[in-house]
Amino acid sequence: MSCHPKHIEAEPLKLPPLERRPLLFEAARLRAQGLKLRQIGEQMGCSRGTVANYLQEFERHRFQLLQTVAVDQILDSVLAIVASDDDETPVQVRDRLHAARELRLLLSALPGLADYDEQQRQHDVEYQGRVAAWKEYAASEEQQHLEQAASNDENPAYNGRSA
Repeated sequence: MSCHPKHIEAEPLKLPPLERRPLLFEAARLRAQGLKLRQIGEQMGCSRGTVANYLQEFERHRFQLLQTVAVDQILDSVLAIVASDDDETPVQVRDRLHAARELRLLLSALPGLADYDEQQRQHDVEYQGRVAAWKEYAASEEQQHLEQAASNDENPAYNGRSA
């Protein structure tokens, strides 16, 4: 009988609530600047443990969070392009053109996001395979240890008993 549970399908990760996301992004931004957890906590007004939780949560949801930011930027760009006025000033025209260029860049980056998602999925599958192999190895080592202990118990010479 195995003490390891059979394969369990993982539920898709739920994204953090909207009000929490800026904290996750801020913690990740400060960490990327090389700040230590204590320094980030001082700047954000929270404990080092809270910062560690923010960073773990950001890493767990990194791809989905960045994807939602990209979608938000695309929507902002579309709205800026569509919301034209007949009495536009040169500055407004420039802003609309800038928004159109940003939209083009964001849309050209979408295949890269899909590639990143596939790479992440492949990494997860490989990691799960390594974990399963390690568990199998550990179980076989434990079984060998138990068998060795049982054979030692049955051997009178090993136990210091004479036959």
